[in-house]
Amino acid sequence: MKRAIASTAASSPAARLPAYWLLKSEPADYSIAMLEKEDQKKTCWDGVRNAAARKHLRAMRIGDKAFFYHSSCARVGIAGVVSVCRTAYDDPTDAT
Repeated sequence: MKRAIASTAASSPAARLPAYWLLKSEPADYSIAMLEKEDQKKTCWDGVRNAAARKHLRAMRIGDKAFFYHSSCARVGIAGVVSVCRTAYDDPTDAT
């Protein structure tokens, strides 16, 4: 007969400290102002093709924070701070 092994508090998800990430977008494509206008102020982060970036998206956990960074614009830099509200899932825009 197999037995389950209880995890220690240190390895539980609740004990994990929040991580901080960088989400980069060109304001002409999607800006923090557009996010603020979204219903429930939520959006998905899709269309990511870079393997390293996808790996980081998969590592994000609910409650983690991210700096919303605007690039390729007149005022390049951090436009705001957002929270991760869902863990990673398959990208519907990925045709592979």
